[in-house]
Amino acid sequence: MIELKGDGPSGKADASTSVPAFAVTSMPLLDNDRVTVWDASGSPALTTQHRHPRDTVIVFTKEKTARATFVPAGTVHAGDDPAGAAKVTVFELK
Repeated sequence: MIELKGDGPSGKADASTSVPAFAVTSMPLLDNDRVTVWDASGSPALTTQHRHPRDTVIVFTKEKTARATFVPAGTVHAGDDPAGAAKVTVFELK
């Protein structure tokens, strides 16, 4: 669970097009005016170079432990997926 303290969407998004934006090909688990939640387990988008257009929280779960990572909007990188994560949940903050 993550807590969104603001009472509405921030509207903040990086519009750069130099690197492809992070994208999951499956349907989101949740999509509303404040957040989009994806099950990104096994997604190739996690290991190829990509850009996060919005502030993002990524939760890696393995057995009974979880680790959350905050990724600021505009971050360009590859390798969100740590070795051994059984489930990866991505919270894209709007």
